[in-house]
Amino acid sequence: MLRRPLLKQFGYRLFPGLCLCCNLPSGRDIDLCQGCEAALPAIGHRCQICALPLLHTAICGECLNKPPAFTNIIACYAYQSPVAELILALKNHRNLATGSMLGQLLADRIRATIPRQQYPNLIIPVPLHWRRSLVRGFNQSLELARPVGRELEIAVARNRVKRIQPITQQGRNKDARRRNLRQAFRVVGNVRGLRLAIVDDVVTTTGTTRAMAAVLMAAGASRVDIWCIARTPLEK
Repeated sequence: MLRRPLLKQFGYRLFPGLCLCCNLPSGRDIDLCQGCEAALPAIGHRCQICALPLLHTAICGECLNKPPAFTNIIACYAYQSPVAELILALKNHRNLATGSMLGQLLADRIRATIPRQQYPNLIIPVPLHWRRSLVRGFNQSLELARPVGRELEIAVARNRVKRIQPITQQGRNKDARRRNLRQAFRVVGNVRGLRLAIVDDVVTTTGTTRAMAAVLMAAGASRVDIWCIARTPLEK
Protein backbone atom coordinates (compact mmCIF):
# COMPACT_ATOMS: atom_id res chain seq x y z
CA MET A 1 0.00 0.00 0.00
CA LEU A 2 1.51 3.30 -1.10
CA ARG A 3 1.51 6.35 1.15
CA ARG A 4 -1.13 9.02 0.63
CA PRO A 5 -1.15 12.79 1.23
CA LEU A 6 -0.20 13.90 4.74
CA LEU A 7 -3.60 15.47 5.48
CA LYS A 8 -5.41 12.24 4.68
CA GLN A 9 -2.99 10.22 6.81
CA PHE A 10 -3.57 12.62 9.72
CA GLY A 11 -7.33 12.26 9.31
CA TYR A 12 -7.07 8.49 9.58
CA ARG A 13 -4.95 8.84 12.73
CA LEU A 14 -7.76 10.84 14.34
CA PHE A 15 -10.51 8.58 12.99
CA PRO A 16 -8.98 5.15 12.25
CA GLY A 17 -10.37 3.18 9.33
CA LEU A 18 -12.51 0.11 9.90
CA CYS A 19 -11.67 -2.90 7.75
CA LEU A 20 -14.60 -3.71 5.48
CA CYS A 21 -13.63 -7.39 5.42
CA CYS A 22 -13.06 -8.26 9.10
CA ASN A 23 -14.69 -5.22 10.79
CA LEU A 24 -11.59 -4.57 12.91
CA PRO A 25 -9.65 -1.28 12.95
CA SER A 26 -7.52 -1.11 9.82
CA GLY A 27 -4.75 0.88 11.52
CA ARG A 28 -3.98 2.82 8.33
CA ASP A 29 -5.36 5.26 5.78
CA ILE A 30 -7.76 2.86 4.07
CA ASP A 31 -10.75 0.82 5.23
CA LEU A 32 -8.88 -2.47 4.78
CA CYS A 33 -6.36 -4.00 7.17
CA GLN A 34 -3.03 -5.33 5.93
CA GLY A 35 -3.95 -8.93 6.70
CA CYS A 36 -7.18 -8.82 4.69
CA GLU A 37 -5.49 -7.01 1.81
CA ALA A 38 -2.79 -9.69 1.68
CA ALA A 39 -5.50 -12.36 1.47
CA LEU A 40 -7.26 -10.83 -1.56
CA PRO A 41 -7.15 -13.26 -4.53
CA ALA A 42 -4.34 -12.53 -6.97
CA ILE A 43 -4.71 -13.50 -10.62
CA GLY A 44 -1.22 -14.89 -11.20
CA HIS A 45 -0.52 -15.88 -14.81
CA ARG A 46 -2.74 -13.98 -17.20
CA CYS A 47 -3.20 -12.88 -20.80
CA GLN A 48 -0.87 -9.96 -21.47
CA ILE A 49 -3.67 -8.10 -23.22
CA CYS A 50 -7.02 -8.93 -21.58
CA ALA A 51 -5.77 -10.21 -18.17
CA LEU A 52 -7.67 -13.50 -18.56
CA PRO A 53 -6.31 -15.96 -15.95
CA LEU A 54 -4.14 -18.56 -17.72
CA LEU A 55 -1.88 -21.46 -16.82
CA HIS A 56 1.09 -19.50 -18.22
CA THR A 57 1.57 -15.81 -18.97
CA ALA A 58 0.96 -15.36 -22.69
CA ILE A 59 -1.62 -13.90 -25.08
CA CYS A 60 -4.90 -15.78 -25.04
CA GLY A 61 -6.44 -17.30 -28.13
CA GLU A 62 -9.24 -14.76 -28.38
CA CYS A 63 -6.88 -11.78 -28.27
CA LEU A 64 -4.73 -13.43 -30.95
CA ASN A 65 -7.71 -14.20 -33.18
CA LYS A 66 -9.70 -11.03 -32.48
CA PRO A 67 -7.33 -8.30 -31.22
CA PRO A 68 -9.27 -5.75 -29.16
CA ALA A 69 -9.16 -2.00 -29.72
CA PHE A 70 -7.84 -1.48 -26.18
CA THR A 71 -4.12 -1.91 -25.45
CA ASN A 72 -4.43 -3.93 -22.26
CA ILE A 73 -6.44 -4.58 -19.12
CA ILE A 74 -5.05 -3.94 -15.65
CA ALA A 75 -7.05 -6.01 -13.16
CA CYS A 76 -6.33 -5.92 -9.44
CA TYR A 77 -7.74 -9.30 -8.43
CA ALA A 78 -9.46 -12.48 -9.50
CA TYR A 79 -13.23 -12.40 -9.16
CA GLN A 80 -13.38 -14.62 -6.09
CA SER A 81 -14.32 -14.21 -2.44
CA PRO A 82 -14.04 -11.74 -0.76
CA VAL A 83 -13.53 -9.46 -3.78
CA ALA A 84 -16.76 -10.70 -5.35
CA GLU A 85 -18.73 -9.89 -2.20
CA LEU A 86 -17.15 -6.44 -1.93
CA ILE A 87 -18.08 -5.61 -5.52
CA LEU A 88 -21.64 -6.86 -5.01
CA ALA A 89 -21.92 -4.77 -1.83
CA LEU A 90 -21.15 -1.70 -3.93
CA LYS A 91 -23.21 -2.72 -6.95
CA ASN A 92 -26.33 -4.14 -5.34
CA HIS A 93 -26.42 -2.39 -1.96
CA ARG A 94 -24.85 0.99 -2.80
CA ASN A 95 -22.09 0.58 -0.22
CA LEU A 96 -20.12 3.65 -1.26
CA ALA A 97 -17.46 3.13 1.42
CA THR A 98 -16.61 -0.14 -0.31
CA GLY A 99 -16.44 1.66 -3.65
CA SER A 100 -14.02 4.22 -2.22
CA MET A 101 -11.81 1.49 -0.74
CA LEU A 102 -11.76 -0.53 -3.97
CA GLY A 103 -10.99 2.61 -5.93
CA GLN A 104 -8.00 3.30 -3.67
CA LEU A 105 -6.73 -0.23 -4.28
CA LEU A 106 -7.07 0.25 -8.03
CA ALA A 107 -5.20 3.55 -7.85
CA ASP A 108 -2.39 1.86 -5.93
CA ARG A 109 -2.18 -0.85 -8.59
CA ILE A 110 -1.95 1.76 -11.34
CA ARG A 111 0.79 3.65 -9.46
CA ALA A 112 2.78 0.43 -9.15
CA THR A 113 2.28 -0.49 -12.81
CA ILE A 114 2.38 2.67 -14.93
CA PRO A 115 4.94 5.52 -14.78
CA ARG A 116 3.27 8.88 -14.14
CA GLN A 117 4.39 10.24 -17.51
CA GLN A 118 2.35 7.48 -19.16
CA TYR A 119 -0.88 8.19 -17.29
CA PRO A 120 -3.95 8.71 -19.49
CA ASN A 121 -5.40 12.15 -20.15
CA LEU A 122 -8.87 11.12 -18.99
CA ILE A 123 -10.58 8.38 -17.01
CA ILE A 124 -13.94 7.24 -18.40
CA PRO A 125 -16.23 5.10 -16.22
CA VAL A 126 -18.36 2.52 -18.02
CA PRO A 127 -21.70 4.32 -18.39
CA LEU A 128 -25.16 3.06 -17.51
CA HIS A 129 -28.14 3.59 -19.76
CA TRP A 130 -30.27 6.40 -18.35
CA ARG A 131 -33.09 3.99 -17.49
CA ARG A 132 -30.77 1.73 -15.50
CA SER A 133 -29.22 4.77 -13.84
CA LEU A 134 -32.67 6.04 -12.86
CA VAL A 135 -33.59 2.72 -11.26
CA ARG A 136 -30.26 2.10 -9.53
CA GLY A 137 -29.65 5.70 -8.52
CA PHE A 138 -25.90 5.59 -9.07
CA ASN A 139 -23.20 4.17 -11.34
CA GLN A 140 -20.81 1.78 -9.59
CA SER A 141 -18.09 2.35 -12.21
CA LEU A 142 -18.23 6.09 -11.54
CA GLU A 143 -17.95 5.46 -7.78
CA LEU A 144 -14.75 3.51 -8.50
CA ALA A 145 -13.41 6.05 -11.01
CA ARG A 146 -13.76 9.02 -8.65
CA PRO A 147 -11.21 7.86 -6.03
CA VAL A 148 -8.89 6.64 -8.80
CA GLY A 149 -8.97 10.05 -10.46
CA ARG A 150 -8.53 11.82 -7.12
CA GLU A 151 -5.58 9.66 -6.05
CA LEU A 152 -3.82 9.84 -9.44
CA GLU A 153 -4.83 13.45 -10.22
CA ILE A 154 -6.49 12.49 -13.51
CA ALA A 155 -9.77 14.06 -14.64
CA VAL A 156 -12.82 11.77 -14.70
CA ALA A 157 -15.02 12.32 -17.77
CA ARG A 158 -18.31 10.80 -16.67
CA ASN A 159 -20.29 11.80 -19.79
CA ARG A 160 -17.71 11.35 -22.55
CA VAL A 161 -19.31 8.05 -23.59
CA LYS A 162 -23.06 7.48 -23.54
CA ARG A 163 -24.80 4.12 -23.47
CA ILE A 164 -27.54 4.56 -26.06
CA GLN A 165 -29.23 1.18 -25.72
CA PRO A 166 -30.52 -0.41 -22.51
CA ILE A 167 -28.53 -3.61 -22.03
CA THR A 168 -28.92 -6.49 -19.63
CA GLN A 169 -25.93 -8.83 -19.67
CA GLN A 170 -26.62 -11.05 -16.67
CA GLY A 171 -27.44 -14.62 -17.67
CA ARG A 172 -26.18 -14.24 -21.25
CA ASN A 173 -23.31 -16.26 -22.71
CA LYS A 174 -20.33 -14.63 -24.42
CA ASP A 175 -21.75 -14.61 -27.96
CA ALA A 176 -25.08 -13.22 -26.79
CA ARG A 177 -23.31 -10.46 -24.83
CA ARG A 178 -21.28 -9.46 -27.88
CA ARG A 179 -24.38 -9.25 -30.10
CA ASN A 180 -26.14 -7.28 -27.39
CA LEU A 181 -23.36 -4.67 -27.29
CA ARG A 182 -23.22 -3.79 -30.98
CA GLN A 183 -23.85 -0.07 -31.46
CA ALA A 184 -24.50 0.32 -27.74
CA PHE A 185 -22.17 3.29 -27.12
CA ARG A 186 -21.68 6.79 -28.52
CA VAL A 187 -18.77 9.17 -27.93
CA VAL A 188 -19.74 12.68 -26.80
CA GLY A 189 -17.16 15.40 -27.40
CA ASN A 190 -13.63 15.33 -28.75
CA VAL A 191 -11.22 12.53 -27.80
CA ARG A 192 -8.87 12.89 -30.76
CA GLY A 193 -5.26 12.23 -29.77
CA LEU A 194 -6.11 11.47 -26.13
CA ARG A 195 -4.91 8.56 -24.03
CA LEU A 196 -7.89 7.14 -22.17
CA ALA A 197 -8.54 4.66 -19.37
CA ILE A 198 -11.92 2.96 -19.01
CA VAL A 199 -12.79 2.03 -15.41
CA ASP A 200 -15.11 -0.90 -14.66
CA ASP A 201 -15.82 -3.07 -11.65
CA VAL A 202 -15.55 -6.53 -13.24
CA VAL A 203 -14.42 -7.64 -16.69
CA THR A 204 -16.13 -10.88 -17.68
CA THR A 205 -16.25 -11.51 -21.45
CA THR A 206 -14.52 -8.21 -22.45
CA GLY A 207 -17.60 -7.47 -24.56
CA THR A 208 -18.37 -4.13 -22.92
CA THR A 209 -14.76 -2.98 -22.85
CA ARG A 210 -14.16 -4.06 -26.45
CA ALA A 211 -17.23 -2.14 -27.61
CA MET A 212 -16.33 1.01 -25.68
CA ALA A 213 -12.69 0.93 -26.76
CA ALA A 214 -13.72 0.45 -30.39
CA VAL A 215 -15.93 3.56 -30.48
CA LEU A 216 -13.28 5.63 -28.68
CA MET A 217 -10.51 4.57 -31.06
CA ALA A 218 -12.81 5.18 -34.03
CA ALA A 219 -13.38 8.69 -32.65
CA GLY A 220 -9.63 9.36 -32.74
CA ALA A 221 -8.29 8.37 -29.31
CA SER A 222 -4.60 7.49 -29.45
CA ARG A 223 -4.80 4.72 -26.86
CA VAL A 224 -7.41 3.06 -24.65
CA ASP A 225 -6.65 0.93 -21.60
CA ILE A 226 -9.01 -0.84 -19.22
CA TRP A 227 -8.65 -0.60 -15.44
CA CYS A 228 -10.83 -2.85 -13.33
CA ILE A 229 -11.09 -4.30 -9.85
CA ALA A 230 -11.55 -7.93 -10.88
CA ARG A 231 -11.27 -10.30 -13.83
CA THR A 232 -13.31 -13.47 -14.15
CA PRO A 233 -11.91 -16.80 -15.39
CA LEU A 234 -12.73 -18.22 -18.82
CA GLU A 235 -16.38 -19.14 -19.23
CA LYS A 236 -16.96 -22.86 -19.69
